[in-house]
Amino acid sequence: MHRFFLNPSFIQRARKRLWQQLFFFYGLMLIILGSYYYAYKPTISEVFQSKNLFSLILIPLLIVFLCSMAPRRAVKRMRRIKAYVLTISDNEIMLSLGKEGEITMHYFEVSEIYKFPNGDILVKNANNSKGIHVPYCIELPNEVESLLASFKPLIVVPPPTK
Repeated sequence: MHRFFLNPSFIQRARKRLWQQLFFFYGLMLIILGSYYYAYKPTISEVFQSKNLFSLILIPLLIVFLCSMAPRRAVKRMRRIKAYVLTISDNEIMLSLGKEGEITMHYFEVSEIYKFPNGDILVKNANNSKGIHVPYCIELPNEVESLLASFKPLIVVPPPTK
């Protein structure tokens, strides 16, 4: 039984990229909200008129709601990245994603194994209901490739032509 995790340097890069995306998102939302109120310059009496209620209260509330959802999605993504464990034994392939559950494929369920130009590997199920994605940033990618080749031969997908 062989266990493979994602490369720690990839996890650090993913965390950094995630924070950059969050700061960009929040900055963009602040600029939109600030320019929105700068353009309207509402007074207290204008805010509570029924025709302006949607544009001056509900749209900013929607923006605040979106800003509160972004960190939740980011935390969920980081948990999934950190919990990625690929286990390959003699008769099955198992992908564990922490709280999101496990995907297990026995050797007789594997129909095709694709290797993409960027290094990703996709193991497809016989009934196409689920697949296991092995990213390029996994530790010991050559060993993973050789172990998967023992199940079925790898189909190398050619790079797209421009």
